[in-house]
Amino acid sequence: MELAVKREFEFRRDGLVMLPYDPKIGVLNEESLVSFYDRLHVEDLWDIVFHENPDMSLREFLNFFNVPINLLQVFTIAEGDKFVDVAGLAWLSDITICQGILIRGLGSFVFFKKYQSPRYTDGFCKIILDYWFNVLMINTIVGVTPAENRLALLYVKRAGFREVGRVPSYTTLGNRVMDGVITSMTKEEYLSIAGG
Repeated sequence: MELAVKREFEFRRDGLVMLPYDPKIGVLNEESLVSFYDRLHVEDLWDIVFHENPDMSLREFLNFFNVPINLLQVFTIAEGDKFVDVAGLAWLSDITICQGILIRGLGSFVFFKKYQSPRYTDGFCKIILDYWFNVLMINTIVGVTPAENRLALLYVKRAGFREVGRVPSYTTLGNRVMDGVITSMTKEEYLSIAGG
């Protein structure tokens, strides 16, 4: 996979590069979204990440990410300026804005199976949190994870999110209703972790 990307549209840390999904600037396109949709299904990750909408059609998926307020970022692996593979996706949705300030958003992410190891997940989590808090200037990121998705809970806690509560019978996973684990991180908490 080779992408020609202007430097101002990427966030890079070593060989880990985060790109925005933004057809207006020519970085990624609807064809890219189709390939992400297919890959999530092939790798059996769909129900884990879209646990509340397991029957989402391709058209609904495309529509979801073509809404400008659902901010999709794509994690890629690079060797120099050559993009080798897509490692995962992260997005903000349900963003609340008050007087031009991004108060909070629902953060989500998924790593493709080949990249589900701290070597990649830790680095990409640092990049996306830096982007959300220091570029978008959002105040709080909230996450909802099915209680039985222990791997996702491990990732979010390693990234610095803290569990703030559990809501009984709040969400689903594999068509089963289960508790939802609510996690959050404020910009202040992020800056204390990041040393900024």
